[in-house]
Amino acid sequence: RNIICNAVAPGAGTAMTATIMPADLVQAWKPDFVAPFVVMLCHEDAPCSGRIFECGGGWAGEVKFKRARGLYLDIGDPRAPGCPFGPEDFLRRFEEVGDFSAGDEFPDDVKAEGSLESNPQLKQVISKL
Repeated sequence: RNIICNAVAPGAGTAMTATIMPADLVQAWKPDFVAPFVVMLCHEDAPCSGRIFECGGGWAGEVKFKRARGLYLDIGDPRAPGCPFGPEDFLRRFEEVGDFSAGDEFPDDVKAEGSLESNPQLKQVISKL
């Protein structure tokens, strides 16, 4: 269906920022300055998908992020009912969830094509089917 999905972290003067910023700055830092960028990203001809941006005050910049190596807990037989691990298992090994020593930078553009097996969320499930 040609779905495009990007995320924008907007910056603008709002009721929330008015609690921590001078009134004249809140008035001048208008949400109107974010809207054109968001509209551009919503257009069917948007130049990208799967990206994250900051935008405000007439400025826009892309934000890059990385995925940590992460933690695999054994799912057992994915066809079996229930889940063989609980929250305490993640808590016990939580440092592995945020271990970036071997993390991968996410691609610039997330595409539907590509190998499902390369997705860390699906890798173990697919390998056990």
